[in-house]
Amino acid sequence: MHHVIVCPFGLLLEILMYKCIKNKSCGCRYASGFIDTFTLNNGVKLPAVGLGTYRVRQPDVIMQAVDEALAAGYRLYAPSEHGNSAVIKQAYQKSLDNLGVDYIDLFLIHFPGAARLPSGDQRNAKLRASTWRGMLDLYDEGCVNSIGVSNFTLKHLKDLNMRATGVYPVVNQVEWHPYYYQEDLRAYCMKNEICLQAYCSFGGTSHQDTTLLKDPVVKGIAERHEATPAQVLLAWALQQDVAVIPKSVDPARIRENITIEFRLTEHDIKALNNLGNKKKNTLGIRPPCVKQP
Repeated sequence: MHHVIVCPFGLLLEILMYKCIKNKSCGCRYASGFIDTFTLNNGVKLPAVGLGTYRVRQPDVIMQAVDEALAAGYRLYAPSEHGNSAVIKQAYQKSLDNLGVDYIDLFLIHFPGAARLPSGDQRNAKLRASTWRGMLDLYDEGCVNSIGVSNFTLKHLKDLNMRATGVYPVVNQVEWHPYYYQEDLRAYCMKNEICLQAYCSFGGTSHQDTTLLKDPVVKGIAERHEATPAQVLLAWALQQDVAVIPKSVDPARIRENITIEFRLTEHDIKALNNLGNKKKNTLGIRPPCVKQP
């Protein structure tokens, strides 16, 4: 049986596949003290660093990137194939058919609300609860090994627990970088053994056409550690026990992102955290429903 990790990227449901390469040790090279895998609350192990390929459309480019990633030691990658389904089991079966596999390791609800509902519509909370119950059915039936969520805020997680069964997600995938992070969310996830996984670790490009990678604070820390700004941002997340899935198709950067042979000082982390106090802006593409109740 061929095993993969698969995440449905969307509430009712958009599909994004995660593929975890089984039976191979992670080849990442980190400074002493770094975690290379996270043990989820159901005992499944998730690599701390994966390869993101969001918006990479050309199959040959993706194949080359995955080949480079495997050679560099990656054991998790996130293809950007998408599909839609209004029924959870149909979405599940479609994932199996699309991948040509007979089992799914991880299913995620991508958004905490329906994109077509107005902001603040109370139906979103009911949709979250009913979708989660459908995911639990798949889990209870042995169809999937793990279930999780994405873009859920602290309120969404607490609401899910109250409205559903009390079963916690194993993963919450969110935008997470020094310009935008939710410390209360991280604390809640750690307390309840929910693995926080970061996307948009490098911030992307803001409306002012400035990037987190070019921030003087980030660049200064990188120079002191003889590292790249990207490595600094990944280390900042990893040292806070946040998993990452940096996107790249460049062979050198793919290798760079899994080779972090330094540790940030407490002063470094504080300086990066302070960027959020000054900026506090999101750079990723997120639907209005993320801000909904």
